[in-house]
Amino acid sequence: MKAVWILFRIRVLEVVRRPSGAFWFYALPLILLGLSAFVFAHGHPFERRPVGIVGYDADVLEKLAHTPDVRVSEWKSAVNAERRLRARSLSAVVELESRRVRVGPRDRLFGIGLAHEVFGEGKGQVEVIDVPESGYTSFLLPGILGQAIVIAGLFGMGYAMVRYRQSLFLKKLRTTPLAPWKFVLAQVMARLVLVQGQLLLVLGVAHAFLSIPFVWTHDLAVLGIGTLGLVTFLGVGFVLASFVKTDGIVVDVINAVSIPIALLSEMFFTVDDLPAPLRFVAANLPSTTLVRLLREVLVYGDFQGVPEGCAVLAAWALFTFAVAARTFRFASA
Repeated sequence: MKAVWILFRIRVLEVVRRPSGAFWFYALPLILLGLSAFVFAHGHPFERRPVGIVGYDADVLEKLAHTPDVRVSEWKSAVNAERRLRARSLSAVVELESRRVRVGPRDRLFGIGLAHEVFGEGKGQVEVIDVPESGYTSFLLPGILGQAIVIAGLFGMGYAMVRYRQSLFLKKLRTTPLAPWKFVLAQVMARLVLVQGQLLLVLGVAHAFLSIPFVWTHDLAVLGIGTLGLVTFLGVGFVLASFVKTDGIVVDVINAVSIPIALLSEMFFTVDDLPAPLRFVAANLPSTTLVRLLREVLVYGDFQGVPEGCAVLAAWALFTFAVAARTFRFASA
């Protein structure tokens, strides 16, 4: 038992004596609790029903804006609104011109109540359309792809470069004729190949087993957006590697960064019901832009916002790599 006691002490002290390890071990659950309490301060995001309004009527919008159990969004196209209904990101679509409320089979009673509220008793028509059972899965798929890209970028460059530097591999590399930028480029290219394979695998499974329709232009756009998103988060990881000295600490930092990203980037739910400060932060995260782009092209087939979103990701990529180029040191401090 003496040996067990010695090994027990070694393992406990290994965590406690490392300040960063002890901090994250005890503080991370508290951070998660506080962040969750702040994010869900106004209730769970699924407690309010998202309703799409096609057309414009100031009185209707004003009436629904003061209804506590719905969240209203305006749409110019009934087709785009219906796509979101089929993906379960809308609970109902109200077409003002035709006085019609469209809902899925499970929301028939909600649709009847909504038609009565908007058009008056007996004046609106409720149409129940076929909504795939996998509708919410299709909503989640872009979030899962986005999370995989973010993690691959942060660990692929952040953890790898810290480990290479800590082992003095980078210092030895500087004694060779190989230019540093070529080494970084090789890291980026390797991670791109690996992540492209990952994206293709997930998309293939989704098409084969999860009733996600296959459209080659949508999948091609996902690969292109995923590539740009990966380069962006490789740049973020590179910046982290510029300021973090050991591989143990960089893992802690990446984990601490990844959790808020997952909660605030619309990977699993929209951020419309979050407190205003968090909505502002979420809207300006590159991960939010990435997930929204993936969802727009893969689920909704809408390419309208792709150029602007890709420009945002490209700007983030250029900025992060420019910062890393000025701050990263190949030799250990």
